[in-house]
Amino acid sequence: MSFTRDVKNELLTLELSPCCAKAQLAAIIALGANVYLSNKQFKIEYRTTSLAMIRFLVSAFKQTFGKNAEILIKERNQLDYRKVYYVVVWDEDGLILNELGIDFFQKQIKKTTPTTLFSCDGCKNSYLRGAFLAKGSLNDPNKSNYHLEIVCQNEDEANLINSLLEDFSLDPKIINRPKGYVVYLKKSENIGDFLKIVEATNSLFAFEDARIKRDLSNSINRVINCDLANTTRTIQSAQKQLSSIKIIEEQLGYEKLPTRLMEAIILRTTYPDYSLAELSEVSEEVLGRTISKSALNHCFRSINDLAERIKKNKS
Repeated sequence: MSFTRDVKNELLTLELSPCCAKAQLAAIIALGANVYLSNKQFKIEYRTTSLAMIRFLVSAFKQTFGKNAEILIKERNQLDYRKVYYVVVWDEDGLILNELGIDFFQKQIKKTTPTTLFSCDGCKNSYLRGAFLAKGSLNDPNKSNYHLEIVCQNEDEANLINSLLEDFSLDPKIINRPKGYVVYLKKSENIGDFLKIVEATNSLFAFEDARIKRDLSNSINRVINCDLANTTRTIQSAQKQLSSIKIIEEQLGYEKLPTRLMEAIILRTTYPDYSLAELSEVSEEVLGRTISKSALNHCFRSINDLAERIKKNKS
């Protein structure tokens, strides 16, 4: 089962007040239903494979408008063999469509949502919940990048969804694709807030748990990569220093070297794999005095420069 389906199944278990149920129904019908004019009657048809969605639609139409819904079943010849259900409601006078903000005009459905749908503070939440139930999807946080989107049939509906998300201080974006106008969220914090707004509590916990684990894993990987890079640089630097020391020993000898360079050579040849910080830590034990990391860096720079001059003079 996909993460999107888990979220939707949870949302359809919520107990809603009459006004919030109406707002949720309005979004579902506006974004996901087909409306036809047949024999001077409006036919509202919603297609779904979810029994939970059927229960909500039948209950919402009955409680809100006193309408009984017809349920038609069609078998699918696909691998999952899940049945497709058609929830059909006849709206003889168009009052249902008008109440839900759907106008039939010149054989086209113009969908606009009246502000009267938002009767209480929770109605906006419910409208967003309905929009997600009808045309929303959310990537599995364990498997892919964070992405939540709602596909709208027209620009007006997309602007409304975008405006509602902005009212909750989220950061939505709109893009026009062949499948419609897509309102989407990319930031994990905003997606978590959306799940909280629509009251998908269990899904929110699952999302945040996956996000924390994923962020922790990414942090650990960054630390490991950083350590590997530092180790590689340390080894490469040490090898260059040892090579320079060998050139000096073979071509010049140590007799005329300053004391500070000799001390650096002793430390490096004694501990060939140590970093400068580690050499500084053992300098007291080896030499009887502490040499700072900065001082060692200057010494080895001088040693490398001296080796380069010897090679140039020899050539």
